[in-house]
Amino acid sequence: MSSVQLLLMLAIAADRPILITGGQSLSIGVLGGGNSNAGGQVGNNLMCASARRDMVSLNWEVISPASTQMATISSNIPACNPWPSVCLNNFVEPPGVGFANHYQVLTGKSTYFAEMGRDASAYVPWMQPSSAAFSHLNLQLAAQGAKPYPDNGYCAALYIIHGESDHLVGTSTASYENYLLDWRNNVAALCNSVTYQQGRPLVAFVDQVSSYTDTSMGSSTSSAIDMAQYAVAKNNPTTHKLIGAKYIAPGGYGGPHGYATASRFWGKMAAKAVSSYESTGQWDPVWPVAYARSGANVVVTYNVPVPPLVLGTGCNGDGITVTAPADGNFGFSYSTSAISSVALCTGTNTPITGCFAPVTCTGSNTPVQGCARAGQNVAGVSYVLTTPGSGIARYASVGTAGAAPGQATGVRGLLCDSDTMTADGYRMRNWGAQTGHSTLDLVP
Repeated sequence: MSSVQLLLMLAIAADRPILITGGQSLSIGVLGGGNSNAGGQVGNNLMCASARRDMVSLNWEVISPASTQMATISSNIPACNPWPSVCLNNFVEPPGVGFANHYQVLTGKSTYFAEMGRDASAYVPWMQPSSAAFSHLNLQLAAQGAKPYPDNGYCAALYIIHGESDHLVGTSTASYENYLLDWRNNVAALCNSVTYQQGRPLVAFVDQVSSYTDTSMGSSTSSAIDMAQYAVAKNNPTTHKLIGAKYIAPGGYGGPHGYATASRFWGKMAAKAVSSYESTGQWDPVWPVAYARSGANVVVTYNVPVPPLVLGTGCNGDGITVTAPADGNFGFSYSTSAISSVALCTGTNTPITGCFAPVTCTGSNTPVQGCARAGQNVAGVSYVLTTPGSGIARYASVGTAGAAPGQATGVRGLLCDSDTMTADGYRMRNWGAQTGHSTLDLVP
């Protein structure tokens, strides 16, 4: 091996990217009612914060003007530290712990981690340069810490875990989609200005709100926000990616906030999506890629990251147990009709018009609708309408008012792929995205 090759290998091994989370209370680990937990630390990841209210709570607040704040930190508080082992008071381990640590497990890269979130009542769009100086300092601190490394620190991904507050104030789907676009663009501009980004694209990864049935969230049966999170990834595939649903997480909820196990699981699911995108250039969840209807028969073609597609309680196991919705339709519903039955298309279950056997796309194997690229796996789900006609196809997006969120009673469904990855003993299948967008999921 030449000295040049050795230096290159050492440079790659020492690469230390910057991971970012953005949000409000979920992002920083707030949990009403109080909870403390061991942090489950692994690896060599450092968190960076520009101010601290509690040295171990991970809740950052602006304590002084930015210039004074930076000087105070520089003289008194190390800017980037290992994750704390215990979170106290009304805080649990934030998703960033699982995000950074599982990213390291999957990629071999230690990270600097910048928390660009806060516990505040300002809803949207707070990620503006004029109103988030403290969050911007967190990223600047991470960039400074990463300077000794070969690439001098670059933003690898932005994980946005947010939306509950916007549901409460009635933000529309279109408005929140625009906020997500602005949010990513603002952070990307900052990354280009303070880190060694060198033209690397910054992709925002988002998951979907599912706690809106809870009394603390207004006892709603549906939300505009989960549809915006779905739409921004559908409409902007080069800048935004959808991770998937949060309701599958083990550990449970305290109102809209996850307990420690759930919070860590959300972060690890985000890391899986990010690392997959980095290594293959592709990431899409289990979500619809085409709709077709013939009379009363509706066929939904799904993208399947890891085939085969699974419908029903076969999705459960290895620590994940999602209760089947009471209507017997696995989470599927239709805006203009009841549904009498739901089944996977196998290629042999005709006369269901339009059903096809699961297929790996070649890039030219039409007429299988939804094939977009070679190597993509697709499979069909069919259901029968009691009243044939056009309508909006919905999945895991209509719940029971006042029901607690999560696996047992909240907005949920039973559609997943066959991913065998696990973390902390929990199976990390990719579960169906929540759908029901007025245009993206309109069945003619």
